[in-house]
Amino acid sequence: MDKDFETEMKVCRVGLTIFGLWPCLNKNANWQSALRFTILMISVLGFGNIPQTFKLIESIKDFDKAIEILSNCDMAHLLVAIKSLNFWYHRKDLDVLVNAMIEDWKMTKNHTEKLIMRRNAKISYLVSVIIFWIVESAVATFFALNCYNRIKESQAFRMGKVNASERIRPMYMLSKFPYDVQKSPYYEITWIGQFLSTLNAATVFGAIDGFFVAIIFHLCAQMEILRERFKQLLARAALNENKNEHLNLSPIIERHMYLLKIGDIIGNAFSMQLLMQLLTSLVIFCLTEYQIVRIITKDVIDVLELVFATYYYTTFLMSLFAYCVIAVMLSTESTKLKETAYNSDWYRLSPSDMKLLIIIMLRADRPVELTAGKFVPLSMDLYCSILKTSGGYLSMLLAVKNSDREDHQEL
Repeated sequence: MDKDFETEMKVCRVGLTIFGLWPCLNKNANWQSALRFTILMISVLGFGNIPQTFKLIESIKDFDKAIEILSNCDMAHLLVAIKSLNFWYHRKDLDVLVNAMIEDWKMTKNHTEKLIMRRNAKISYLVSVIIFWIVESAVATFFALNCYNRIKESQAFRMGKVNASERIRPMYMLSKFPYDVQKSPYYEITWIGQFLSTLNAATVFGAIDGFFVAIIFHLCAQMEILRERFKQLLARAALNENKNEHLNLSPIIERHMYLLKIGDIIGNAFSMQLLMQLLTSLVIFCLTEYQIVRIITKDVIDVLELVFATYYYTTFLMSLFAYCVIAVMLSTESTKLKETAYNSDWYRLSPSDMKLLIIIMLRADRPVELTAGKFVPLSMDLYCSILKTSGGYLSMLLAVKNSDREDHQEL
């Protein structure tokens, strides 16, 4: 396998391979991938999403606790489960994409084209590393917050402030299990299981995002290479004074249609994931903003809790921002072929070549768009709209909370 491809996919490949999500090129390893994926889903759902949902139902009358369960982990675990299931469902399409990337690295011999691909590969690798650092740091912050709460509870118990019969040891995440989690060793096993659940979820979250970033940057590099080939072909044709020689546009057209097909595969494979990313990000933005406001307005501000809430909010903020920026970048790159044709010395070409050029320009005028659910194109306008909408829902939550507070005071 090409070393440059290994560099491009290095970070996300490790995370995806651990949990059996890497598009399997070795058909004999399918059962191993299935086993790893099953363990991942048991971890994320069995120790994360399902127990939290049961706790949410139990705490539905406690407004602040319900918000805390939803914002901290429940929605995030649900998003990871959906992204993982979507990735597993489309593994054959993703296998096609991986093979296409490997083939591009093998077939590209031109030094200039190699430089373009390596530049984009380095950028995608850097972005993948940043994504992993952000999500794993969020897990580390949440771990530190839980350790701090556990230490405070242990100190209160040792100092006699809490009786043994009334002692409630804090769980890693607010959850409800069908057994007494306060008894040892159930408590320790459950606590570790929940920690591993968040760690696995964060790793998969970063790996899938890193894979998405890598394939988009790779496709953009191929679009740029095609544009350079087209530009050179038009320049040579314009210098040719013999109008009887027709422009050989077949390789350009075939390659352009191939890249558009790759763009369609990416869009189909990630469409539902992008929709869930938008919806859950909207909810998480709103709920986490409420959490931050609640922490700040307390008489005594818990600094570590505020740091985690802020960092957690920033993680999803940057993740959605990366999706929208990359989508805009791909859309812009896919339409530059039209600009290349327009800016060339097309008036020096033969009439028949000019007609072919117009057809290429008309096809290139339709950008390759990444859509959420195949009906909402990702863009910076959409990103800003989601932030504004989350702010509106935050105002509604604060109004509901103040209304409940006033009703309790009247009673």
